[in-house]
Amino acid sequence: MDNENNIDPRTVNESAAQSSQDNTGTPQGAQTNNYGQPGPQQSYYQNSYQQYQAPPTYYNQYPQPEKKRKSGFWVLVTFVIILSLAVGGLLTAYVIMPMVNTELPQISENLQQGQGDQQGSGPNIADNQGRPDQSGQDKPAEPQTTSSADIGGEAPSIDQSGNPIVQIAEKVSPTVVGVTVSVDQTVGGQAAQSQEYGYGTGFIISQNGYIATNNHVVAGSDSVKVTLIDGSEYDAKVVGVDASTDLAVLKIDAQGLTVASFGDSSALKVGETVVAIGNPLGSNLAGSVTAGIVSAKDRVISTNGYTQKYIQTDAAINPGNSGGPLVNIEGKVIGINTLKTYLAGYDDYGVPIGTEGIGFAIPTKTALPIIEQLMETGSVERPGIGISCLVDVTNAFNPEGSPDGVTVAEVVQGSPAEDANLMVGDIILEIDGVETLTVEALTDELKKHEVGDKVEIKVWRDGEEYKTTVTVGDLNKMG
Repeated sequence: MDNENNIDPRTVNESAAQSSQDNTGTPQGAQTNNYGQPGPQQSYYQNSYQQYQAPPTYYNQYPQPEKKRKSGFWVLVTFVIILSLAVGGLLTAYVIMPMVNTELPQISENLQQGQGDQQGSGPNIADNQGRPDQSGQDKPAEPQTTSSADIGGEAPSIDQSGNPIVQIAEKVSPTVVGVTVSVDQTVGGQAAQSQEYGYGTGFIISQNGYIATNNHVVAGSDSVKVTLIDGSEYDAKVVGVDASTDLAVLKIDAQGLTVASFGDSSALKVGETVVAIGNPLGSNLAGSVTAGIVSAKDRVISTNGYTQKYIQTDAAINPGNSGGPLVNIEGKVIGINTLKTYLAGYDDYGVPIGTEGIGFAIPTKTALPIIEQLMETGSVERPGIGISCLVDVTNAFNPEGSPDGVTVAEVVQGSPAEDANLMVGDIILEIDGVETLTVEALTDELKKHEVGDKVEIKVWRDGEEYKTTVTVGDLNKMG
């Protein structure tokens, strides 16, 4: 039973031990937070930026005071002020400024994404009107092959003795793109018209136009456009999506693009510097660069019915940053920005308590294999048996004194689990002799297998243990 990731924000619970699944939805009851008030323990926002119609202003509904005519005296004063400003501007431009060191970080050029690259800092390609780029830059180096899908570029040269964040902004920003999604809407029986619906971020992973982003950025869209740093726009094809990991791959008709380099997220250390690049709040702030540290690794988060591990960072991540790169101090992508927390709970008076600096990125060790499969086949074969499950700490399914394990909360109709006679309330104790005391342990064991493999599952039911053999299936084809 697959859940779609919509662009809308949603509230979820952060506890794999409390609630998770083998990639299917799990119904949950109300919980009480740390402050004793009913409500979510933790809430997250998947950060695509939705366009919306601003509410009307009512300023003109009220009578305005009649403007008074300016007297001749005030006209003369105004003229003198304007003349003084003009003379001051000339003095500043030709006398004062030459005496000041005007060397500014070139990061400012990279913040012009979406407005056209007038300095030639964009990729050496033709834009979508067929006009060649006039930058005169050499074609970027051939990408390093990181997989059979031939993704990833050469690592940028970052001088650690200088200001590495400025260099990262200069050299990585050309790989970052804006992703605009639209839906077809019919109003008053007229022909369907395309309406811009949301805005997110992506980054270039191959010279021939493949782009990585989040699934929730493009989910439900009828058309997608990609905007490069030089302002050129391309229609994009959605090559494939994976709701479980919240990843998507797009393709535009372009060559010679500047390609992001991938790093090893498993080598990250808590406390090291990371930089996020993206488009918070839409195209007006395209190319925004924020920096922070790795706050934690392997944070287990459940959102929209799916559970996986994330990198936690305090680099600012906001709606619109979704799908953008999180890079290390070497300028290599080590994560894909996806979530932020915005609600910690409620105080004793029921007032929401906000949070700051808690964002999450999908590590590249998780993302790269999925991206490669999406590029090669357009889909991801995901092993599973077709159940929703949890650790039943509240004894909602099993009586007190039941053995430790993972409780089946739902069985998908027609799934391998149903064929093997698994039932709601069963406690899975082991898979192939390996204890499954947590949902994560169960899913980790299943991920070691391929579709078609047979696994032996030890189950506790009504005070008795028994074993059954289950053939692993493809979760994308269940329910």
